[in-house]
Amino acid sequence: MKHRLLLSFILIASLLLLCGCSALFLRAAPPQQIVLRADTEAENDETAIRGQGAVVTVVTVGSFQVGLRFGSFIDYSSGVIVNEEGYVLAAASSLQPAIYTQDGEYIGTANAAYAVLSDVYQTSDTLYRLELVDVDAESGFALYSFYDSFSYAAEDFSDSEHSGTVEGFPIVAEFSSETIAVGDFCTAIGNAVGSVVNDTAQSLSSLSHFSVSATSGAISQTGDETFLIGAAVSPEMIGGAVFDQNGYCIGILSEKLRRDAAADQNFVANATLCSGVDRVLRYLDAVSASLRIPIPYTVASEVAA
Repeated sequence: MKHRLLLSFILIASLLLLCGCSALFLRAAPPQQIVLRADTEAENDETAIRGQGAVVTVVTVGSFQVGLRFGSFIDYSSGVIVNEEGYVLAAASSLQPAIYTQDGEYIGTANAAYAVLSDVYQTSDTLYRLELVDVDAESGFALYSFYDSFSYAAEDFSDSEHSGTVEGFPIVAEFSSETIAVGDFCTAIGNAVGSVVNDTAQSLSSLSHFSVSATSGAISQTGDETFLIGAAVSPEMIGGAVFDQNGYCIGILSEKLRRDAAADQNFVANATLCSGVDRVLRYLDAVSASLRIPIPYTVASEVAA
């Protein structure tokens, strides 16, 4: 039933796009108050939760045009919750994903965006509406916010800094202030479900689980604001995060560097370009200044507003 209702909404949104309306800015229903609860059967290691709980699956739905024909798509990528308010940092390509068909490669246009929370929460793969805050093709980032409001019980998440019911998200990315080096261990976390083209109805009705996976690797090259990692990263993990061995975020998965046309079949053999913490925080600060809204984030043990 949940998938049927969701399917109906998404199909309506797709039709609105063809009429020139963007569902990213439609308000179909008033925001809801969502109470987050911890999954007691999920991984209880604090470091693992800090990483996995901050990463979401980003689901965008839209269409693309091939001549006079229109096609539909559901694109799965990744994003990172950067603060308690629920701002989600993702890849700019989530809005205009590359669509591969038998006729070639096309650029799709998203008209609706959703997020699926990690298995750390008891949310049963629910898709939560996202609203676009900013997109910047030059940096490769997009910033979303949740349409609904979220809260949680402090005791459910061992939150010693609060008590009772707390507004916002209990698990967010904490950015590292340490300098990274070649050979450092890292963990890449992102969505592991592939995208779907021209089979929207069937895929949504049959999809039963969104998966966020973690793969281990090492930093293979560093630069001023970017670095390369050697890890098994699929294209759908782009927009996800790279964490150090202590569970602190050291960067965002930005782009797969493919060696050949068959590279997508062998993720291990290809490097992944990542945006470093300085680049990420500069983007968040720029959006905050441009829109004149606070976008707080946490750097190690200190909080920047």
